[in-house]
Amino acid sequence: GLGLSSGDMGYAGSYKDSMQVIINAANAAGVTAILSTPIQFAVDSDMDMFAEGLAYQGVIDELITENSMLANPPVEGPDFYTVYTLAADTTILLDDQIHPNSPGYVRMADEWCNVLNGELVGSTTLNCAP
Repeated sequence: GLGLSSGDMGYAGSYKDSMQVIINAANAAGVTAILSTPIQFAVDSDMDMFAEGLAYQGVIDELITENSMLANPPVEGPDFYTVYTLAADTTILLDDQIHPNSPGYVRMADEWCNVLNGELVGSTTLNCAP
């Protein structure tokens, strides 16, 4: 859905369309959607996996910009694509080099902590330390 808008051919059912549904539901509930770039979860020898992951980041950027006027605009969460797919530290991944292992999940928690630390949720301010 990168570069597409609602009504464009190819938009319906796309990653962007699905993320917009989540943003709309969060906004309607009075909460803020935090959008993270997913780990590159499919490797196909016939595609450039880096281009695909960068497209996810581009969609997140578009959605944040396009929804900036909402009462509860979405914000950018962790960029798991960069953390895992482009990671120089492959010790945080399983042997398939796609899925996180135990230290990789700790890294994921740390990334979320960096985004959420100090945020007010209801009457509670989140407090964590990576």
